[in-house]
Amino acid sequence: MNKCSKRHRTELKNGSTCLFRKLNSFEFQHSEALEEEVRNSEVETLQMMNDGQGARLSYLKENIQTLEKITKQSAKKIKCIRSQV
Repeated sequence: MNKCSKRHRTELKNGSTCLFRKLNSFEFQHSEALEEEVRNSEVETLQMMNDGQGARLSYLKENIQTLEKITKQSAKKIKCIRSQV
């Protein structure tokens, strides 16, 4: 049985995943508005993480493009040197 230290009198419906337990919320503060606020906060957090991953992906794509250019230039130089020998 999951006991909440914040005055929940009965077993929590969602156990350790209870949103109110995570927020250290008291029983009389439980409301749909609070649950909605928590969900919105989680969505915002995930959006920020996604944005960060998008920025990282763009950075990596730019690095790959740069490396591809360098590789092509190096291949051309090697081809020129081989043709001179």
